[in-house]
Amino acid sequence: SDLIEKIDLWSYHLGCNPRQTLRRLIPKRTHKNSPLLRGKPEGGESPAGTIMTTDAPLLRTPLYAWHASHNGRIVEFGGWEMPVQYSSIVDEHHAVRKAAGLFDISHMGRLSFSGLDAEPFLSNLLTCRVDNLVDGQIRYGLVCQETGGVLDDILVYKLDAMNFGLVVNASNRNKIVAWIQQHAANLNPADHALDFEFVDQTNSSAMIAVQG
Repeated sequence: SDLIEKIDLWSYHLGCNPRQTLRRLIPKRTHKNSPLLRGKPEGGESPAGTIMTTDAPLLRTPLYAWHASHNGRIVEFGGWEMPVQYSSIVDEHHAVRKAAGLFDISHMGRLSFSGLDAEPFLSNLLTCRVDNLVDGQIRYGLVCQETGGVLDDILVYKLDAMNFGLVVNASNRNKIVAWIQQHAANLNPADHALDFEFVDQTNSSAMIAVQG
């Protein structure tokens, strides 16, 4: 879920144990063997808020081999095999605080939009303004349903007048891709098709965050 994804990222950056952070947010009556922590349903159903796992094969980023060869502790993270630790949390926390750290965030969805109508389409899709972005600028925004419910929080960036990108949360990528395809179909009547191309580049690219 988005909550677990953000908890793990916050915990890792702050030098905390993600599981301990998660337990602090779970009611005390939740037992350590609860399906909420184990990711297994009781009675074949998934109660609201349950952290579930699936039988789908886990994805790997282009940097997976490097993580594995450098003794990264690999865990499931939003449907991906991701490293959460290499040495000690304290050492890594100080390394980022005193110098800088490189974080593989390739699990996050990367969607590209190109063409004359890329900007108008994104302006219609997102809650933030896209028309006044300058080249190289990034802006935070939301993707919402017609009723105003939030589907995901995103980052939109402008490369140039014809090329834009969208970064979405890993666990919401498929949902957002489907929503974009539906949204594009609704805005493309036969007599006036929008001139833009949409590509999901998540599995063919990588993304690294420099923090510190």
